[in-house]
Amino acid sequence: NVFTTDLNNKKKISFSVTRDVPDGYEVVEHGMLYNTSGMSQELTEDDTFVIGADGVNKYEYGTTAPKGVFTLNVDVTNKESTKVAARGYMIVKNKSTEHEDIYYSGVEYRSYN
Repeated sequence: NVFTTDLNNKKKISFSVTRDVPDGYEVVEHGMLYNTSGMSQELTEDDTFVIGADGVNKYEYGTTAPKGVFTLNVDVTNKESTKVAARGYMIVKNKSTEHEDIYYSGVEYRSYN
């Protein structure tokens, strides 16, 4: 989910993701990847907007609960020109095999307007 708010004259773009990890797996890490420097749409495709990619910031959320919602709020200084790209990520571990996988939500690309 993506939404915009104007709270106390502070404009924000908010990105929200939900996690629901099944039994047998545990959350190792989760959070959001984002960019506020106006990346072009092509640079935010699923295969390039990943952990460790150039120009992609990572915000790790501190909890490892298997279910929950995480929202990243990005302050917008210029609502006409600030473009933000974001997506959720989650690293989970199979408890029986110890194998870890990374899952990503789709990339959302928005400006305040």
